[in-house]
Amino acid sequence: MTTRRCHKCGRAIAAGGLFYQVGITIDQGFDGVIADAPDADPAALARQIDERTRGVPERLLEEDVHKVIDLLLCPRCRERFAANPLDLPLDARDLPRKLSDLDT
Repeated sequence: MTTRRCHKCGRAIAAGGLFYQVGITIDQGFDGVIADAPDADPAALARQIDERTRGVPERLLEEDVHKVIDLLLCPRCRERFAANPLDLPLDARDLPRKLSDLDT
């Protein structure tokens, strides 16, 4: 059996140990407006896109539109991720050191 490891800190997670699975889906947004060519012929636009992306690996093109990230986190890294998933700067004085600190 392979050892599970937290994707954030690398800590080993024992068989039967507590861990969390995080799934992130990133999809390119589209508001229905094509700003570069609002009146363009769709076939001409498709040719233009084909020319601009020629030689770019298909995987990279797909990831630009849709990407799924699966993470395995230990309890501590899950706590940190859930508290600040975008990793924004925070004032450390306002953060609990652990969830049990919230009760005091």
